[in-house]
Amino acid sequence: MAALFLLYPFILPFCCAVRPIPWGDSVKRRDKTVTIKKGAAATESYITVKKEGFAEITEKKSRFLAAVYPVKRASEAEELIKSAKKKHFDARHNVWAYSLLDGTCRYTDDGEPSGTAGVPILEIMKKQKITDCLIIVTRYFGGILLGTGGLCRAYSAAAAAGLEAAGKVTLVTGTTLTVSCDYTDFTPLCRILEDFGAAVEDQEFGARVSVSFTVRNDRKESLSARLTDAFCGKLSPKPLAQKFIPDE
Repeated sequence: MAALFLLYPFILPFCCAVRPIPWGDSVKRRDKTVTIKKGAAATESYITVKKEGFAEITEKKSRFLAAVYPVKRASEAEELIKSAKKKHFDARHNVWAYSLLDGTCRYTDDGEPSGTAGVPILEIMKKQKITDCLIIVTRYFGGILLGTGGLCRAYSAAAAAGLEAAGKVTLVTGTTLTVSCDYTDFTPLCRILEDFGAAVEDQEFGARVSVSFTVRNDRKESLSARLTDAFCGKLSPKPLAQKFIPDE
């Protein structure tokens, strides 16, 4: 007990130096992979990539191959990462980062100095406000060290080039509805749907015609009012599902 009392002045500063873990975003580090999980915020629209995109840049003899993919789930991103590692098994580094609409962000430096590879890629996505996106940058080492600043710039440039190749699209919330009409009302119905930018998803021709279509939520009420006026209340579209659609 006396020995503990004598050590108290040395223990106290150490204990006070320990910082508490914040209760906000949770950060998990496992196998040099960082996961940042944030609560998903309700949104009426978001930006993602149109399609897969590929680009390559060279910096001091090192080749940086960027591959950009639209993804909806973490499992989908992980499968693409596995495929990239298998394809580029002979590369020095396979760095990646992805951001999902549910607030999940993951990245890795894959052996590069901490903060010089995965973070710059993720920051490019944040800067362009892109989500539901995976970016993989594969580096074939050219024999010349780039330094921390050079690495950050190279991985950022490769990611930006990949995003430019993939293109961007804004998605907005929409509702898929179904309606049944007489054959004589089918053509006028299609014209009205076209006027409101509604996309026809399915058509079934039986005793009556059943039409499923998707319209932007900010046009749904005005479309319903137009249908009521045009068909004297005979048509009553019923909602089926909510989904994101291109902002067109």
